[in-house]
Amino acid sequence: MYVYQSVFKILVKNVAMNLPKLLPKDNIYILRCTQQHLQKYRHLLQWKPDASIMECGFGTGENSVKSLIPLLPQDYIEFVGSDISKHRLQTAKRNIYIPRFATVELDIITKHIPRELQNRFDHIFGFFVIDVLHNPRQAFRNFHTMLKPGGSVFLNFFERIPVDGMFHNLRSHPKWGKYRQEDAISVYYYTQNPKEEYRKDIEAAGFKNYVYNDEIHHHVFKSEEECRDLHTSVNPILHNIPKEEYDEYIEDYIKEKENTPIFRITYENGKRTISAEYKMFVFHATKNV
Repeated sequence: MYVYQSVFKILVKNVAMNLPKLLPKDNIYILRCTQQHLQKYRHLLQWKPDASIMECGFGTGENSVKSLIPLLPQDYIEFVGSDISKHRLQTAKRNIYIPRFATVELDIITKHIPRELQNRFDHIFGFFVIDVLHNPRQAFRNFHTMLKPGGSVFLNFFERIPVDGMFHNLRSHPKWGKYRQEDAISVYYYTQNPKEEYRKDIEAAGFKNYVYNDEIHHHVFKSEEECRDLHTSVNPILHNIPKEEYDEYIEDYIKEKENTPIFRITYENGKRTISAEYKMFVFHATKNV
C-alpha cells in the first residue's frame, strides 16, 4: 500500500491484513486517478534506453499492472517494486507477472538508502505515497539519491488526505480522542499552503528542473457502502480500537464526513448522494547531470 508515518507503520500492515475485502474498493479510485495523471502527463515520460525503473509504494501491484506497466518501454532492463510491507510484496510476487521484475523492502524515508540502490534508476514512480509520510523531505532526498544523473521521478499525491478532517474532528471526541487520531493526519494538513511546504522539500532535496501542477478531482460515491468501505480501508487507527467498540467507532468515524468541507451531501427525489472534491499535485523532476 503506501509508506506511512513511523508511529503507525505496523498499524497499516495490520489493518491491511484485517480488512482485505475493503482494499480492492479503495484501489478503484487510486487506479482511476493514476491512469488519468499518467495519460495527461505522458509527454513528460521520456524513457531512457535500457531503463532501470522503480515504483515506490508498490504494494501488491494490482494498480501498477493496470496503469504504469502498459506504458513501459519494451527495452527496459529491470522493474523494481519497493514497499515498506514485506507481506504486500510477497503477495505481489505470487499474484502478478511483470517481465524482469524484482521487489525490495524499503522505507522511503530511511536516512540510509542501501548502496546498491544509489544512482541506480533512470525512472522512479510513486503514486499516493508522499502525502502519507511524516518526513516528505527525506523521501525527496532519497528519490534524488536513487536516480542516475539525468533520471526522472514522477509522483502524484493529495494536497491534504481526504480523511484528514475526519481524524481532526475525532481528536477531541470524548471517547475516541484517546486513541491518537492525530497520528493519521497528513504532515501539512494544518499549514496554510501545503504546496509551498512540499516545494521547499523538493528544492531542499536538490531538484531544480521540475513540473509541479495542481489537479482537482471530483468523485461521486455510488452508494453509502462504497463511501464507508473506502474510508474504512484507509484508517490506520482501527488497530487501536477494542473489538467490542469497533462498530461504534466506525459509525462515528464515517459520520464525520458530514462535518468535513470536502464532502457534499445532496438529496434528490428522496435519494441521498455523497460526493467529494479533492485537490492533488502531480510532480515530475529530472536530476541534474
